[in-house]
Amino acid sequence: MANGNRDVAVYDIDTATEQLVTSAASDEWSPAWSPDGRQILFRSDRTGAGDIYRLDLATRGLTQLTSDPRVEDHPAMSGNDSVAFQMRVESDWEVFVLDPDAAEPRRVSNRPGFDGFPIYLGSSLYFVSQTEGGSAWIEGPDGERLGESTGRIRDLAATQPN
Repeated sequence: MANGNRDVAVYDIDTATEQLVTSAASDEWSPAWSPDGRQILFRSDRTGAGDIYRLDLATRGLTQLTSDPRVEDHPAMSGNDSVAFQMRVESDWEVFVLDPDAAEPRRVSNRPGFDGFPIYLGSSLYFVSQTEGGSAWIEGPDGERLGESTGRIRDLAATQPN
């Protein structure tokens, strides 16, 4: 935390050193590595809403990827540079994907309840889904349910897609 705000840092376990990679007068959190380890995605409220940013670690170039007035969070990047994230839509969270050449993100989920915490395994997108008061599961790229639980998203932590 610099200036009382949340920042993103990289910790080197070999040297036990920490390097601050963001230091803005805003909160920045939910960092995620790009598959090649050259970039970090994160959420920042530097524009007033929670938007997704990409930081190139070599050049320190910062790119704002989203600019929606709704809150976006928990970014994940695929090997082809598509970025998945969850966005607050009315009273729900839904998963969206921003493809490299697209001007606007496309909605991947659209149902009552929570859809979020996206992750790419190879080129396949997975995310956690939970209906209002119902069970929680990990949803795979073809809509298959993996690792269903009895209603608590945290119970899915030990479940991994095959």
